[in-house]
Amino acid sequence: PTAQPPAAVADALSALARRLMAQELPIHAAEALRIGIARAPDADLRARLSIELAAALLDGDRPEDARQALAQLPMSSIPDSLRSQRIAIQAELLRRSGELEAAADMMRHAQTPDALTLSQILAARQDWAGAAQALWRHISISLPPAPAPLEPSHGDLLVRLAAFASLAGQESMLATLRRDFGPRMRASPQASDFTTMTGPETPRS
Repeated sequence: PTAQPPAAVADALSALARRLMAQELPIHAAEALRIGIARAPDADLRARLSIELAAALLDGDRPEDARQALAQLPMSSIPDSLRSQRIAIQAELLRRSGELEAAADMMRHAQTPDALTLSQILAARQDWAGAAQALWRHISISLPPAPAPLEPSHGDLLVRLAAFASLAGQESMLATLRRDFGPRMRASPQASDFTTMTGPETPRS
């Protein structure tokens, strides 16, 4: 059989890593990505796989290894399309090390900030209003429009958003969540938690 080009091999290993991440096997994904980085024939592909490696290591609760992966990938060496992902991982590393102000500043000054990461950072600082606004931006982009069903992970995000809005005293956001997502959350495993946070739906007259 004809040998696959190095770029095709690297892409296949990246796809394998994504499947392993979906199965909650981030350390196995990291090993596949390390092999992919070694096989990658050009700097841009190595940079993309290195970003994926740092994310997998972070997800596998290996922040020091993730930090080392990023250290080998200076900002000046990566394409513009990957810079926001690198910044998001760096900010999450800062958050986990307790450097909340630095993490928040990094995300605020990012050209295209990762709204989910920013919401986690602001929540750690107990900036509930900021966390709610950031998570709302993420949800508005990432959740499928009605009538598409919601995944369990979507329900988790909506409950988290409702909690942030409640802590921030944002009644208007709670009312919007109740109106826009209450019916779609009825079949969700998080339905009870969502109703507790947002209040019961108002019957239509």
